[in-house]
Amino acid sequence: YMINRFFLSDALRYGAILGVIMGLSRVFEIYLFNCTEVDNVPRVIISLVESLTVVVVYLWLMYKFTRRHSMRYSPSQGFSFFRGLAFMLLLSMLTSIVVGAANYIYIEIIGYENYIWNSIARITEMFESLPGGVGENGETLDDVVAILRDKPKPSMFDSLFSSTYTYLVGGLICGICLAAMAEKRPESESHQNNFEE
Repeated sequence: YMINRFFLSDALRYGAILGVIMGLSRVFEIYLFNCTEVDNVPRVIISLVESLTVVVVYLWLMYKFTRRHSMRYSPSQGFSFFRGLAFMLLLSMLTSIVVGAANYIYIEIIGYENYIWNSIARITEMFESLPGGVGENGETLDDVVAILRDKPKPSMFDSLFSSTYTYLVGGLICGICLAAMAEKRPESESHQNNFEE
């Protein structure tokens, strides 16, 4: 009972922290992409630096929070790979809910129509900077613009589902490596292995 209570309470607390950090990052990405005051080249550089930083911070916090949670278990219990992976997947799911909500709320605040038209303007600018400009890439640009114009406004559920799917897949892939790093064998098993050696 205590282990389950700690499992959920730790996941909720750490998931909320991760969710706020990743949610703010998502809002910043949308703002930067739709910002008219920033030129294309600085925008791309800032986006790349921000994306890499966020990935590193996310992985580091996932590992740190999982290690901190593993301290709840006694040395005789240990902390198994599967328990660590389950904890990371729960963290990823809770994080994704906050990120999906932040994404939806921010787009509601700036207005979906403004978001789409600003996105079209930024994509058009990108196509203009390509070799050949809009002339050679006009058909592709027209297709992208048509897709954006016809895209229906996503519901809160759509935003949450998209975010959850992305974070769960990412959490599973990264969690396999991180859970192996956070694993702690039960003390008795470690002593037995040392004795056998």
